[in-house]
Amino acid sequence: MKLDLAKRLVNARTEKNLTQEKLSELSGVSVSEISRIENGRYSATVETLCRLSNALDIGLDSLLYDLFPKNTRIQNPDIQKVVSIMETMDEKHAKNVADIVYIYDRGHKS
Repeated sequence: MKLDLAKRLVNARTEKNLTQEKLSELSGVSVSEISRIENGRYSATVETLCRLSNALDIGLDSLLYDLFPKNTRIQNPDIQKVVSIMETMDEKHAKNVADIVYIYDRGHKS
């Protein structure tokens, strides 16, 4: 779990073109703590992960994907279909779909 979280954190940070130092400034999490999390040597608290996800402007679920139960029954058949499709995608393509949904949702609420 720690290594998957580490990989997702590094990917999210680099996709935003942020250094560990800049992420530290934005989140209030020390550079050394970010480094330890990204290297899989440290289990971050939920508070720390929330601060990082807010600074990266991503959902906490993006970082914690492995902790969500895989067998949760989704009631809406359209959502169930999308989830089934996304589970077959590699991480990059699944993130692209999630980004599209996020953009749509933000525009929908405006």
